[in-house]
Amino acid sequence: MANFKIPQSFLEKLYELTGNGRNNKGFMLFYIDADENVRQVITRQNDVTLSALRKRAETFLRAMDEQESIGGRGFDEEE
Repeated sequence: MANFKIPQSFLEKLYELTGNGRNNKGFMLFYIDADENVRQVITRQNDVTLSALRKRAETFLRAMDEQESIGGRGFDEEE
């Protein structure tokens, strides 16, 4: 299954499901491909949406670092 790429039609559908239907659309997706390369897809409607996504990712990663530094049992977050 080498060279697998997430189909563009899937990414477009995911984008359409974000935001409130017309505004604030966007997502950040990070995944490991079949060749064990880290890939990312970042799609957003505008720079304001990108800023919000970046801020949320920073907050998530900071909390993850803090949890690991106090010897937690791992970090899973669903929101």
